Amino acid sequence: MSRVAPAGPPSYGPKVSRAALFSIGLASVATACESPQLDPLDPGVIGDVANDPGDAVGSSYSGSYNFEATSLDCDCPLLEAEDFPGGGEPLGLEPGQQVDPCVEIDTFYGRSVSAGGTIELTQSDGIEVWENWLPVMTGPVYADGDFVVAGYEDFSETFLNAQVVSRIDGRHLDASRFTGILRQRVIAELPGLSLDCRASHQVDAMRIDDVAQ
Repeated sequence: MSRVAPAGPPSYGPKVSRAALFSIGLASVATACESPQLDPLDPGVIGDVANDPGDAVGSSYSGSYNFEATSLDCDCPLLEAEDFPGGGEPLGLEPGQQVDPCVEIDTFYGRSVSAGGTIELTQSDGIEVWENWLPVMTGPVYADGDFVVAGYEDFSETFLNAQVVSRIDGRHLDASRFTGILRQRVIAELPGLSLDCRASHQVDAMRIDDVAQ
């Protein structure tokens, strides 16, 4: 499995500017007469986001945070064991067992987004890293507190031909709080089925360690 990391992923074309990154995040407000917007959950865009530094200076946002998440939407269809390679047996599924990706995307890496948890965040000037999130997410953080972090898992080298993409567009309200929108996308080629679906959560976090002075 390959993960996006601060220096790891390949180049995916021209860098996306800060203005473009945030226009992508608000692409849903574009009208039909405007030129098509880049998909904020396109793996190529995610690669750019993960490597594009912002203009923040210092490490004041580094620390441990408790976060809460509220599910906003999910358009993934209900699946059955027979939709997966090997009838789902490699995943431990029983014949006829149903799988709801809107639930499984939440717990895909052993972490329930909706149940909340703890995030270890590291800031190194204009780069922010969510270290204990899977996939590890990185991206730019700006002097005004805005940030974008993103990452993906590629399972194409395993029995399951799938990618899971994650991205958060948010803002540090101060050195102890942040808020944002987590968006996830599952892209998979299953026997007789092409899956491309998405879920999103509102995320709010409060710092639990001491803010460095």
